[in-house]
Amino acid sequence: MKKRLIKAIVIAAVVVGIAFGGFYVYKSYSGKKAAATTLQYYAVTVKKMDLQETIQQTGTAYAAVTRDVSANNSGTIKDLNVKVGDTVSAGQKLFVSDSDELRKNVTTAKNN
Repeated sequence: MKKRLIKAIVIAAVVVGIAFGGFYVYKSYSGKKAAATTLQYYAVTVKKMDLQETIQQTGTAYAAVTRDVSANNSGTIKDLNVKVGDTVSAGQKLFVSDSDELRKNVTTAKNN
């Protein structure tokens, strides 16, 4: 029984020693880490300025809305007032058509 008691006391002392050693190492490590992470602040004067950022990319762009334009008569387009890619608005003159059929219709309408 005496051997068991001595063995238990030795084991308890080893466990307590390991616990205190672990606690000491933990405190030492956490104390050094906290000291190393001191915060630094910088004072800077603010200036108002225009920012410019330029980005160059390649790709394909598509129109949000497209419309096909066709004439009700035969003839040729005499003058084209827009280019490919131009933005157009409602009522804008897109082209001038040269058509004999339209001239006849205008003449007939004037004579009546």
